[in-house]
Amino acid sequence: MLDYVAEAKNTLNGVKLDAKTIHSTMDLWMDINEVLKLAYIDRDEDLVAEIFLFANWCFANYEQLPASEADDMLTSVVVNLYGTIPTIQKAWPDIPKYISEETFVEMKNVFIREITSEQYTAIIAEYKKAGDQYQPSL
Repeated sequence: MLDYVAEAKNTLNGVKLDAKTIHSTMDLWMDINEVLKLAYIDRDEDLVAEIFLFANWCFANYEQLPASEADDMLTSVVVNLYGTIPTIQKAWPDIPKYISEETFVEMKNVFIREITSEQYTAIIAEYKKAGDQYQPSL
C-alpha cells in the first residue's frame, strides 16, 4: 500500500508529522497547509519547494491508492494547497514557479473561493511578470 505519510515525512525535511493523528490524506494535507502558511511567514523557500514537490508526488501516485482514497488525495491537494496558496499574498510571485498558467486558469473556480476577482487578476499578472523563466510541473 502507498505510504503517503512516510513519503511526506521524507520529502518535507524537518517537518514533524504525527502518523498517529493522520488518518486520511485530508488530515495530512490540512497539516501541510498550516506548514505552508508558516513557510511563507518565515520565507522558507526550500520548504515551499518541498511542499510542491510532495504535491507533484501525490498527483503522480494517487492511482496506487484504493479508489476512495485516491479521490480523497486529489481533493486534499486541491482544497488545501490550491485553495490556500492564493490567500497568501507573499506567495503570489511563486505561483507561476509551481503551477502552470494553464492549470491556474482551468482551476479558476478553486482559486477564487477565498480571493476576490481583483486578487485573481493580480495573480494572473504574476504570470506575465514571470514570462518563460519557470517550467512548473503542476
